[in-house]
Amino acid sequence: MAVVFAELERDFIRMRTREALQVKKENGVTLGRPRSTPEDVVARIVRERTEGKTTHAIAHFAAPMIPEEYLTTHRLSCGAISPRTCVQSTNA
Repeated sequence: MAVVFAELERDFIRMRTREALQVKKENGVTLGRPRSTPEDVVARIVRERTEGKTTHAIAHFAAPMIPEEYLTTHRLSCGAISPRTCVQSTNA
Protein backbone atom coordinates (compact mmCIF):
# COMPACT_ATOMS: atom_id res chain seq x y z
CA MET A 1 0.00 0.00 0.00
CA ALA A 2 2.88 2.37 0.76
CA VAL A 3 4.20 1.85 -2.77
CA VAL A 4 0.94 3.17 -4.22
CA PHE A 5 1.20 6.35 -2.12
CA ALA A 6 4.87 6.77 -3.04
CA GLU A 7 4.05 6.54 -6.76
CA LEU A 8 1.16 8.97 -6.33
CA GLU A 9 3.40 11.46 -4.52
CA ARG A 10 6.04 11.11 -7.25
CA ASP A 11 3.39 11.90 -9.87
CA PHE A 12 2.37 15.01 -7.91
CA ILE A 13 5.98 16.17 -7.70
CA ARG A 14 6.46 15.61 -11.43
CA MET A 15 3.26 17.53 -12.23
CA ARG A 16 4.20 20.50 -10.00
CA THR A 17 7.70 20.62 -11.52
CA ARG A 18 6.32 20.69 -15.07
CA GLU A 19 3.85 23.42 -14.17
CA ALA A 20 6.55 25.55 -12.54
CA LEU A 21 8.86 25.17 -15.54
CA GLN A 22 6.03 26.10 -17.90
CA VAL A 23 5.32 29.27 -15.89
CA LYS A 24 9.02 30.21 -15.96
CA LYS A 25 9.15 29.71 -19.75
CA GLU A 26 6.02 31.84 -20.20
CA ASN A 27 7.69 34.60 -18.15
CA GLY A 28 10.71 34.51 -20.46
CA VAL A 29 13.18 32.95 -18.03
CA THR A 30 16.04 31.17 -19.78
CA LEU A 31 16.44 27.72 -18.31
CA GLY A 32 19.60 25.65 -18.22
CA ARG A 33 23.27 26.34 -18.03
CA PRO A 34 24.48 29.63 -19.52
CA ARG A 35 26.42 29.44 -22.77
CA SER A 36 30.16 29.54 -22.39
CA THR A 37 31.01 29.93 -26.08
CA PRO A 38 31.31 33.60 -27.13
CA GLU A 39 28.63 34.83 -29.55
CA ASP A 40 31.17 35.78 -32.22
CA VAL A 41 32.53 32.22 -32.25
CA VAL A 42 29.03 30.77 -32.53
CA ALA A 43 28.26 33.16 -35.40
CA ARG A 44 31.47 32.16 -37.20
CA ILE A 45 30.72 28.46 -36.84
CA VAL A 46 27.15 28.86 -38.08
CA ARG A 47 28.35 30.98 -41.02
CA GLU A 48 31.01 28.46 -42.00
CA ARG A 49 28.58 25.52 -41.71
CA THR A 50 26.10 27.32 -44.01
CA GLU A 51 28.98 27.90 -46.43
CA GLY A 52 29.43 24.13 -46.57
CA LYS A 53 32.53 23.62 -44.43
CA THR A 54 32.75 20.45 -42.41
CA THR A 55 32.97 20.53 -38.64
CA HIS A 56 36.43 18.99 -38.96
CA ALA A 57 37.61 21.87 -41.17
CA ILE A 58 36.11 24.44 -38.81
CA ALA A 59 37.77 22.84 -35.77
CA HIS A 60 41.19 22.71 -37.44
CA PHE A 61 40.87 26.36 -38.40
CA ALA A 62 40.31 27.19 -34.74
CA ALA A 63 43.34 25.21 -33.52
CA PRO A 64 45.91 27.98 -34.24
CA MET A 65 43.78 30.37 -32.16
CA ILE A 66 44.35 28.39 -28.95
CA PRO A 67 46.35 30.62 -26.59
CA GLU A 68 49.96 29.56 -26.10
CA GLU A 69 49.60 29.67 -22.30
CA TYR A 70 46.85 27.03 -22.57
CA LEU A 71 49.08 24.82 -24.69
CA THR A 72 52.00 25.09 -22.30
CA THR A 73 49.90 24.24 -19.23
CA HIS A 74 47.89 21.40 -20.81
CA ARG A 75 50.54 19.33 -22.56
CA LEU A 76 50.75 15.60 -21.93
CA SER A 77 53.95 13.69 -21.21
CA CYS A 78 54.37 12.94 -24.94
CA GLY A 79 54.21 16.66 -25.75
CA ALA A 80 50.75 16.57 -27.32
CA ILE A 81 47.72 18.51 -26.05
CA SER A 82 45.21 15.66 -26.48
CA PRO A 83 45.37 11.89 -25.88
CA ARG A 84 44.41 11.29 -29.52
CA THR A 85 47.36 13.33 -30.80
CA CYS A 86 49.61 11.61 -28.28
CA VAL A 87 48.61 8.17 -29.61
CA GLN A 88 49.01 9.32 -33.20
CA SER A 89 52.48 10.68 -32.54
CA THR A 90 53.66 7.49 -30.82
CA ASN A 91 52.30 5.28 -33.63
CA ALA A 92 54.01 7.30 -36.37
